Amino acid sequence: MEQFFTKLKKLYDEMDKEYKEAADKHKFKCESCKDNCCKTFFFHHTYIEAYYFIEKLKRLKSKEYQSVVLKAKQNIQKNQKESYSCPVFVDEKCILYEARPLICRLHGIPYKFTNFVSNETKKGQGCLFFSKTAIHTNEIFLDRTKIYHDLMKLEVAFRKEKNFTKKIKMTITDFILSDQI
Repeated sequence: MEQFFTKLKKLYDEMDKEYKEAADKHKFKCESCKDNCCKTFFFHHTYIEAYYFIEKLKRLKSKEYQSVVLKAKQNIQKNQKESYSCPVFVDEKCILYEARPLICRLHGIPYKFTNFVSNETKKGQGCLFFSKTAIHTNEIFLDRTKIYHDLMKLEVAFRKEKNFTKKIKMTITDFILSDQI
């Protein structure tokens, strides 16, 4: 599994670099805000990211790990869609920042991507904090196409290695509480 994690880490480094370049063009600096993406209900769709995340989670100190599991259980009890807070968002920061999945890394700035099947290009706007603080231009988008493509190639190889055939649609809370990861 380590060879997959090494490739994923390299892809994450590329994502971070591309995000920073696009954010710099907008003069945007992502900072913890009240509409923080760590308080946003996101689904994640790759096993490779789930396994990598859990691998890093297991390395936390016992007390910290237990606290994260408790927060995940609390999310489930209180209907996580309505008042979600990522279980690894502690004291206004992500304690597994280096292991955060794709959507956590790329959220916030305007993006575009071309659908592999339909060849249709889709665009999305930045987060609320971006809209209030950044220099706006309709011409600067983080192009996620290659990032998505590279992650999907890695995911296909990982699924083949693990013999996974089912799709995945999980939150970070689900990752933490799953007995399948």
